[in-house]
Amino acid sequence: GTMYYYANNPASTPEGFSTTNGKWKTTWQGGKTGTDAGTYTYFYYCYVSDTTNNTGTGINTIKTVSKAIVKKSVEVTWMTTSWTYNGNAHSASAYANGVGGEILILSFTGNSITNVGSKEVTASCSSVNNGQEKCSNYTLTGNTKTIKVTARTVSVTKPTVTSSTLTYSGSSQTIITATGSCSAGGTMYYYASNPASTPEGFSTTSGKWKTTWQGAKTGTNAGTYTYFYYCYVSDTTNNTGTDINTIKSVSKTINKKSVAITWMTTSWTYDGKAHSASAYANGVGGEMVILSFTGNSITNVGSKQVTATCSSVSNGQKKCSNYTLTDTTKTIKITPLPIELSVTPLKVSGIKSGESVSVTVHTAQLAKCTATYDTKYISSVTLSDDATYNRTAIVKFKATPPKESGSNVGAFIKVKCIPSNSNHSTETATRYLYG
Repeated sequence: GTMYYYANNPASTPEGFSTTNGKWKTTWQGGKTGTDAGTYTYFYYCYVSDTTNNTGTGINTIKTVSKAIVKKSVEVTWMTTSWTYNGNAHSASAYANGVGGEILILSFTGNSITNVGSKEVTASCSSVNNGQEKCSNYTLTGNTKTIKVTARTVSVTKPTVTSSTLTYSGSSQTIITATGSCSAGGTMYYYASNPASTPEGFSTTSGKWKTTWQGAKTGTNAGTYTYFYYCYVSDTTNNTGTDINTIKSVSKTINKKSVAITWMTTSWTYDGKAHSASAYANGVGGEMVILSFTGNSITNVGSKQVTATCSSVSNGQKKCSNYTLTDTTKTIKITPLPIELSVTPLKVSGIKSGESVSVTVHTAQLAKCTATYDTKYISSVTLSDDATYNRTAIVKFKATPPKESGSNVGAFIKVKCIPSNSNHSTETATRYLYG
């Protein structure tokens, strides 16, 4: 037999065998190597012309041998596949490196996402640069990927109030130092009537909420100043945030000014008239605090508590609410009036044993008078009726008193007068009588 080889090896289907058609040769035809992935099939033919004298199982039949070059498996490398919502469309990018410097050019299906959510993207080989330039030489792995967009967080920067401690001064003071803002996705609104105690419900169309700051950023009077703001986010599917779409507020207090009350006369001697205390308190910036009083009248001897409060304020802001008063209570009192006791004459001398002398006891008020005396020299002292302002005291001696030789050395008589009215004070007077 003679071996023939198909001239177009490797091939998928050969032409019919003929020794004369030029398609079969007695020498090997074509390459013995392969580059691209695929199955390589080679055809041969053992030609036996004399079949009478020759036989064989594989003769005069087109036969084949095959070998496959398997596709190269390459991994797809994905770049960014997750984004935070920003209103733009996003697409994933990826690449796959072949062998021998070949670069696979990829195409994608489902590769676009804008809103919050996820979807599957599939990459496939579109072409190959360099080398054999055939997608059929490769099998892609990892060629599906989920791309997604997550919600954007809208952050809220609230308006800033001064960190300084504010106390009423009569003048305007800065409260708001910065108006605040919303990040992308939100719009900051401010209540049109700021500062306020309670705002109306939020609406972008009511006219009560504005995108620019409304009202003053300063305050003058004491009190708490509250400012309302609202970070409005219309698209809550693609945006989120902890302080969005909620009425929020910041506050600052201007403290009341503390002023001390200065009290004038608060004590008097009994004179039968009603007395009242006077007091004043100076505010700030030329303001005068006008005071009113409770319990502010006293006539008789004793004491009572007076309380002062702000009735009004002259000049400036004219508000009691701007002040806190200190020293608001005071005790007023009436002290007893002396009964003006006097004993005359001031000095008596030349007295002898057994004699009696008279002295006059005078009081400006009716009083009960008693006398004590020096029993060594005096036997008795007799006082006349108490129902008079001038009394006679008869002093009877039982021994001659010492002569005047110095201060307080004679016989003494001590008169004590207790007034019938508690508004007067008890008094005593001592006189010395000499021999």
